[in-house]
Amino acid sequence: MRSGAANRKFDGPRVAHLVGVGGQGMRSLAQLLTQAGWRLSGSDVCHVPAMVLGLPRLTVAHGHAAGNIPGDATEVIHSAAIDPGNPELVAARRRGLAVTSYVDKLAELVRDRELAAVAGTHGKSTSTAMLAEILTRARLDPLVVCGAEPIESDCAGWHQGGRYGCGDLAVLEACEYRRHFLRFRPRWAAVTGIEADHVDCYENLEELVAAFAQFARQVESGGRLLLSADCALSRSIEESAVARVETFSADVEADWQATSLQSVAGRYRFSLVHRGQEQARLQLAVPGRHNVHNALVAAALALCMGAAGKDVIAGLESFRGLRRRLEPIGEHQGVAWWTDYAHHPSEVCAAIETLREVYPGRRITVIFQPHQQSRTRHFFADFVESLCLADRVAICDVYAARERAGGDRPGIARELAAAIGDRGVTTLDEHTLKQILPCIERTCRRGDVVVTMGAGDIAAKYYEYADWIRRRCARGCSA
Repeated sequence: MRSGAANRKFDGPRVAHLVGVGGQGMRSLAQLLTQAGWRLSGSDVCHVPAMVLGLPRLTVAHGHAAGNIPGDATEVIHSAAIDPGNPELVAARRRGLAVTSYVDKLAELVRDRELAAVAGTHGKSTSTAMLAEILTRARLDPLVVCGAEPIESDCAGWHQGGRYGCGDLAVLEACEYRRHFLRFRPRWAAVTGIEADHVDCYENLEELVAAFAQFARQVESGGRLLLSADCALSRSIEESAVARVETFSADVEADWQATSLQSVAGRYRFSLVHRGQEQARLQLAVPGRHNVHNALVAAALALCMGAAGKDVIAGLESFRGLRRRLEPIGEHQGVAWWTDYAHHPSEVCAAIETLREVYPGRRITVIFQPHQQSRTRHFFADFVESLCLADRVAICDVYAARERAGGDRPGIARELAAAIGDRGVTTLDEHTLKQILPCIERTCRRGDVVVTMGAGDIAAKYYEYADWIRRRCARGCSA
């Protein structure tokens, strides 16, 4: 193990201002730093109440201005979404403060730890959270940075997306966006699968695979790299690795396998097998076959990192999921409401298929917010295919994210709705949440399932519409 692990404390700045603190990665970082004893402030272009961040004492400014930085701040940390010309970054440099990006701060935090990094296009947050649950229950006291927050956990010390542990281990979600995952040199790593996703960062699939190959090369030679046996692109980077490579799958032969799968209302029971030897028999509390895949990643990494089989069972069977990862909100007048972060066609497909398993024969309505116009254009046909798995679809106006206004011709949300409608699926004419939710409520019938999907400002508005739904659920129907 690396030195300096026991009861470690941070050296250096302990008063920081976080620009873009409302983003999930930044809020997890804020939670971690607060636990480590830092004094923080923050700002975001969206109104983000401190209670939403899980940090009621944090002062969060709405909007960006030089005056938001406290006089005693010694460091400014910013998210990847923040422009270099942001007034707070400009002011920080003028004052001679340290200015650090989110990913660079993470690299600093894990520098003297034994790191496990979960990469891949889908399932990173859930696999990371499952792993954190196992290691925390095993009393290995890991540092954790996850891109979402646990819905609930009775595991002491693991109830937020960021966790400051004093043990030797660190667990984090390593994203390929802007090649951020190349800032880390993990001892253990997993690639959950490779698909085109960040089309604004990679010109083609070859560039994306090359970045993952470089990530594979950076896993320590004495460590372990797990690759999906189901994904040909993941298997193609195997020869780049210097670490020992093992594969995982619930469908084909692999080193780590989920066998004897049984589903009850979409929740799976299976045997965890390593090279022919059963390690555990598991019953997941979270629905969906995709979560068997996520659990395989977490279990394999945890066993490699020193957890026992009983810890794997306790961690995975108690895991209740993450906020906005196919999260149940409640039920009102016989209508079940869910929310999901899905913003890629494969994720949309997995979410709808899971709800079909949980609610066989019931009508499913999807409220979907596309993420970026260029991205929506790139995946247009795939989105049509995925969304046509639903019975009714409402398309919110596109969330531009990092794009400038006018980056694509307007009306793509309406184009997407029209293309889905042409396939015989009922679509709504409304295109904002404010219009859509009352319309859905008026037209729903007992037995319906409604799910909101997207990674744009529908995520921030999630807290508003979750309250909107819960107020209705409180009128007498069970959640």
